Amino acid sequence: MGHRCVAGSTVQQTRLALARSESGFEALLIAVTGASGYIGAHCVAHALKREHAVIAISTQAVVTATSRVSNALRWQQVGNYADIDVAEWTERFLGASTVIHAAARVHRRRAQGDDEAMLRDNMQLTARAARAAAAARVRRFVFLSSAAVYGDAGNDAPFDEHSALNPQSAYARSKFAAEAVLREIANESSMQIVILRPPVVYGVNAPGNLSRLARAVLRGVPLPFARVDNQRSIVAVDTVASCAVWSAEAAAVDQSVSVWLPCDRQPISTKSMIEALARGMRVAPKLISVPKPLLSLGLRTVGAKRLALQLLEDWRLDGSALSRAGFEAQVDSEIGLELLGRSYNQA
Repeated sequence: MGHRCVAGSTVQQTRLALARSESGFEALLIAVTGASGYIGAHCVAHALKREHAVIAISTQAVVTATSRVSNALRWQQVGNYADIDVAEWTERFLGASTVIHAAARVHRRRAQGDDEAMLRDNMQLTARAARAAAAARVRRFVFLSSAAVYGDAGNDAPFDEHSALNPQSAYARSKFAAEAVLREIANESSMQIVILRPPVVYGVNAPGNLSRLARAVLRGVPLPFARVDNQRSIVAVDTVASCAVWSAEAAAVDQSVSVWLPCDRQPISTKSMIEALARGMRVAPKLISVPKPLLSLGLRTVGAKRLALQLLEDWRLDGSALSRAGFEAQVDSEIGLELLGRSYNQA
């Protein structure tokens, strides 16, 4: 299975040694699952930047190139997450004040996985990890869910923490099921649950459709979105990671279950996404004008209904509750995407 957890007494000593920095800021011991994944790795980096100690749990070998070597960082390589039972998770979490649970099976084509595997990895894994965290007396469990639980179609008003959920994909349904289990665990224990529902996440080397769109812009592919003036919420990966770490620290988290929607400050249109990426790449975007109804019909005709919704329709989040609680997103989508575009020139 790989390296076993550091003995509880050693972890407690680490936690006490880091209890306060010279500035008086309270340092925590934070366990991060999925620590070598895209969001998990950024959570590790942000926690270290905030001078916290980190137990980084991953199925991959330690990659020192992406995180600084530090006495405050302990890597634990495991085998298959599905094989880890509650007892082993409990041992690994001993001494931690917070668990950031970023381990998950993400969007995949059907040929690479099925609904059962998605449900197992995102619901059963989360349930075992959370029950173990409660048994280890972890104070707070931060779960990386997804705004996909709201469904693919937008509302007239932005979605907020109280909006009805309508998960459509296997991925979204598995996150929905995991959230339901976490609410049950919150009722059974004193551990606080924080659920983060980010929208589409972008950043350097991010997986997903935004990276595919960026590569199309770089190659000069003609894109038929000149008339698409929709409004969609997206989020920079650094915002998600800093929100997860803030959730570990924040005194504002005072409920048994809190739900937050980390997103960039303003929504953005598909056309503006392409233009921002192109500015960063220093290329002229090849936007062509196609009537939106015709474009929607064409995508739906070839079985790409979800893609049509994602590219053409409004889909917005209301992150104001998170702002009122004390966390402010620092990134505007246009600036963030322009910076992402610049990274393609440096590759």
